[in-house]
This record gives sequence, structure tokens and C-alpha cells, in this order.
Amino acid sequence: MPKVRLLDGGVTDNLGVRGSMMSPVAHYGNVKEMRGAFTPEALNKVKRVLVIVVNAQSYVDYDWSKAGAEPGVIKAVTASFDAAIGILNSESITLAKHGFVQWQQYTNKRRAPAAPKVKVYFSTLTFEQVRGDKKRDYFNAIPTTFNLSDQHIESVRQLAGELLDDSPEFQAFKKTFE
Repeated sequence: MPKVRLLDGGVTDNLGVRGSMMSPVAHYGNVKEMRGAFTPEALNKVKRVLVIVVNAQSYVDYDWSKAGAEPGVIKAVTASFDAAIGILNSESITLAKHGFVQWQQYTNKRRAPAAPKVKVYFSTLTFEQVRGDKKRDYFNAIPTTFNLSDQHIESVRQLAGELLDDSPEFQAFKKTFE
């Protein structure tokens, strides 16, 4: 091939959840035991796990849709691609959460009755959770690029803290240390 074109993971795993969660585990063939992620000894010591999935998918209104116009081929394909990514993101989050719940149940079942149980706290952060239409629109308008402005980077960092503070799962996780 005279040229190689590379695409980011958005085509198959926009959130990076599937690969990062399953890779080290799947190679050892036993997802429930999380082999590859934990030794059996370490697995017995785990008491709490916090999983934070950040879905920075933007949700924009299509001008052609608001105007009631026909989108044309390119715009229709773009909208279809956006919808497919949205479905993939939702499915990835659901599968990841389900996988961690199964792991929690399996781990707790195999522990001695008097042993502490493991608890998984699963928090998903999205731009849809941003309070206020104007603020949400600001974040949805940030372009998907590797060259964000310093202002965009700082505003996204600040938003992450705000969304975590609003996350019931994260707050429940923090309370376990009190």
C-alpha cells in the first residue's frame, strides 16, 4: 500500500471502555476472575472499585432538521454516523457496567462469608448532564480535535470536577472513606 490511513478508536470503541476493560483480562480467558488485572491474592483484598466513564460525545442540532429541509446525501451519512456512534457509546457503557456488576457478584460469591464484600461504583459523565442550556451548548460546540485551545482544555477540566461532584455514584464511593 502506498499510503496508510489511520483512524481513531471512535469507529469501533469511541469511549475506550471495551478495550481497556477487556484486553488484559480476555487474554487470560476468564473475565469473571479478572485474570490479567488481578492476582488471586489481590482479588481477595479488593473492597471497592470506582469506574468513571467519560462520554464526551457532543449532541448538536442539525440545521437542516430544524428547518425541516432534506439533508442531502453527505449530511444524511454524517447524521447516520453520529447516530451509530451514539448507539455504540450507549451499548459500551451498558456492557461495561454489566460486566463490572457480574464481576462484583462473582467476587462476592467466592469470598468467605465473614470476608468484606467488594462494591463497584460506576459513574458515567456526559455533556448532557451539564446544567444550563447555554453552558451545555458551549461544551457541545467544542470541536473533536487533538488541538484544543487552552481555554477549552481548562473549561473541560473544570467541568469534569463539577460533574463528578454531581455524580451520586462518586459521592457514594467517597463516603466509604469517611
